[in-house]
Amino acid sequence: MNKNGFTLIELLVVIGIIGILIAVGTLDFRDMTVKSNVEGQVREMYADLMVTRVQAMSRNRDHFVRLNNAAQYTAVDDSDNDGINDMIAPDTQLYQKSLKYPIQWNSAVPGNVDLIFDSKGLADSAGLGTISVPNTAGAAYDCIVIDITRIYIGKMSGGSCVQK
Repeated sequence: MNKNGFTLIELLVVIGIIGILIAVGTLDFRDMTVKSNVEGQVREMYADLMVTRVQAMSRNRDHFVRLNNAAQYTAVDDSDNDGINDMIAPDTQLYQKSLKYPIQWNSAVPGNVDLIFDSKGLADSAGLGTISVPNTAGAAYDCIVIDITRIYIGKMSGGSCVQK
């Protein structure tokens, strides 16, 4: 620094350092945002499944959650008590959710798209499996396991969902 102020070189060096810090901070912020959004989606889907299970018990009839595709799911109350998810009247659609990040459904029965909760809140054996969000950039949890008696969230590790 000379007596009259900063030189052009000093100013450019400082601006360069600030630019590098901003670039690194932006990349970290983007990763944190993706992680947070994935975790939020998993938490919301977990809560929806738990609410559907409780409603099946309180209404004393089957409830279905259909994984329509990799980016949407729908819950249906089996109002006509026929045990079939026909998704037409008098069956009642409880909610339909669209997802920001696609999910992958690994069912115990290949090709099955329905999770069934009976009047006791138990999951049907055909609906057991894992719902995961692939390529999650290191989210703390990114999968949901549906078991006969419980549902839990976890982190995919080595092809299986490890409970958190």
